[in-house]
Amino acid sequence: MNYSLKYRILTTEELKELEKEFIQFLVVHGILGDEWKKLNEENPNEAIELVEIFSDTVLEKVYSEICYLEFKTKDLLILLAYSHNQVEQIRIQAKGSKEIDLMNWQGFTAAMNSLEKLDAFYGKKELLSLRNESIHAYVTQGFIPVNKLFWDQMKSFIAPN
Repeated sequence: MNYSLKYRILTTEELKELEKEFIQFLVVHGILGDEWKKLNEENPNEAIELVEIFSDTVLEKVYSEICYLEFKTKDLLILLAYSHNQVEQIRIQAKGSKEIDLMNWQGFTAAMNSLEKLDAFYGKKELLSLRNESIHAYVTQGFIPVNKLFWDQMKSFIAPN
């Protein structure tokens, strides 16, 4: 085998959480019981490739279920909404105001009530890469999944009708 990792290898903690699924994955690939231990000892590169394949399989499923992402700092909020071939973006940034704090709900609500202290942007574009690879790139930059309701509320404030 000569597998090329698409996303990242799952952490030890993530693999522990998915132990049952990993065992099922190994069974599907013809590796039963002590064969995994033997493979690790005798051919660690092949064992690593199997972990890479499993990791990509898990992350592909996770990313395919994500539609909305958020990145937030004290003075910046970026929201992304994915469809199969495009991504929409809402970007809200404080205009140098020190009292704005978009990190907590109270500060965020206060900021939304004084829109003159914010720059807001809405846009959309066709995806130039595969959807899940784009999501992975943003997740590695610190974006986290967010729910549709929050996206819809922010879009009603910012986006043109």
